[in-house]
Amino acid sequence: MAFKVFDAYGAAARPEATLRASGQLFLSRGILRRSSREDATHYQLQFDEDTDRLAIKLCHRNDESSQPGVKEALLEKSGIAINVVPLLRYYNFRVPKAKMVMPVTFESDLVVVELKGLRDAAEASGQKSVTGEREDFDDDIPF
Repeated sequence: MAFKVFDAYGAAARPEATLRASGQLFLSRGILRRSSREDATHYQLQFDEDTDRLAIKLCHRNDESSQPGVKEALLEKSGIAINVVPLLRYYNFRVPKAKMVMPVTFESDLVVVELKGLRDAAEASGQKSVTGEREDFDDDIPF
């Protein structure tokens, strides 16, 4: 195996996602680099209800800002922050009271964040969602 120069100094270089108590999900510069989207200014959230996994498609304003659900990211010195509060509430997750480092993997052009630990932590502490159980809507009701 060949030697590779180590230049990943500082927390921003680690490929990690941090869910803040504010409901902002911070993606470090290391994540942006590994996903080949260091120029990302926008994002699209996707969710798999069966596995409690959040997929984030990172994009640039000129790429896909016309696609449904694309939102502008908050650019920070060491990465980007995205608002996941609406998604957490919709899928009955509790926003943590302190920041949590979330496991991240990469699939195709997506950054995938495991949220199961967030649900498990809330259940273990006996916390209930602010919104309670989510009810599915009946699409047959005329407006």
